Amino acid sequence: MERPKNYVLKPNRECGGHNYFDEKITEALQKFTQKEKAAYILKQKLRPMTVENYTLRPLAEPQKASLVPELGVYGFLLGNEVDGTVLANVQQGYHFRSKLAHLNEGGIGAGLGVYDTAYLF
Repeated sequence: MERPKNYVLKPNRECGGHNYFDEKITEALQKFTQKEKAAYILKQKLRPMTVENYTLRPLAEPQKASLVPELGVYGFLLGNEVDGTVLANVQQGYHFRSKLAHLNEGGIGAGLGVYDTAYLF
């Protein structure tokens, strides 16, 4: 694979984690069976804007850090697999979080990300 640093190999499931980055992508694709490959999605990496901001955590002093923001949209799609009709496609809300810019992975549950708010400028 050319330029694996431009991609992330993600499992096709929720809850985050278990992603492959950089040279680990090539190693995984060479090792995986066809069935294992079908359980993953190869995505081009986004290069979000990095911002300097402060993180606030319980019982800790604010920490200034380089962060990258992430917008998550809550919604659902309900359809009929047999005939392909879409019965409902609804976006119901959003959340905004930020993580340390130098990390590939790291969420709020792991203590590496924080809930955030959008600043539109």
